[in-house]
Amino acid sequence: LPTDQSRIDTVRTNGDDIDYESRLTGSLNQPRWYGTNVLMPDGSVMVFSGGNRDGVVVPGLEGPIRTAERFDPETATWTEMATGIRPRTYHNTAILLPDGRVMVGGHSPINTAYLRFVDLQDFGLAPYDGRDPSFEIYTPPYAMRNDRPQILSAPDTLMPGDAFTIRVDQAESIDKILLMRRTVMTHAVDSDQRAIELPVQHRNGNNLRLKMPETSSVVPAGKYMLFVSKNTAEG
Repeated sequence: LPTDQSRIDTVRTNGDDIDYESRLTGSLNQPRWYGTNVLMPDGSVMVFSGGNRDGVVVPGLEGPIRTAERFDPETATWTEMATGIRPRTYHNTAILLPDGRVMVGGHSPINTAYLRFVDLQDFGLAPYDGRDPSFEIYTPPYAMRNDRPQILSAPDTLMPGDAFTIRVDQAESIDKILLMRRTVMTHAVDSDQRAIELPVQHRNGNNLRLKMPETSSVVPAGKYMLFVSKNTAEG
């Protein structure tokens, strides 16, 4: 059966000391199996696609869940967002794009009852007439604003502990800078996902002085995308 449970696990380290905490948050609006979660550059988390039954235990008998949900870490609640056009259950995928939108795709179910494809869409179930190679683009509300800040310049390469400067228009309104690790999706899970907030050390006109985390355990080597967020108090 699917679950609507959601939780936050927190790990704090201090040398060799490790402190772990887990707590439940507000529930999902729709219980789901095999939804794909995406960290967003505004600090939220989105979940896309999935089914209302386990497509491995009972392949062919799950109904699709097409409505995406957004988790707000400040309120610990989930909100229903846009509804996808196509049903996507097992082997669905979603990845963050450099412009802040999300590409949603996939759907490759196991043969019905592990025997052969039997399509039961007329009964409200997911399509089982083969694989779906199509894609859709989800545009979050922030990507539709006409006053989005723009990064004018930033370094191409950085190391842990580096201090560096970026140039941004509307720099006085920037309240959050995030490094988003490039997606490495494998079998409905991106275990390498991470969003790293970079504190502002100094502001000077359009220049923001930032500091990278000190250790590679926080910021492993690899490709990242840099996003800046405008203070929402200004609209």
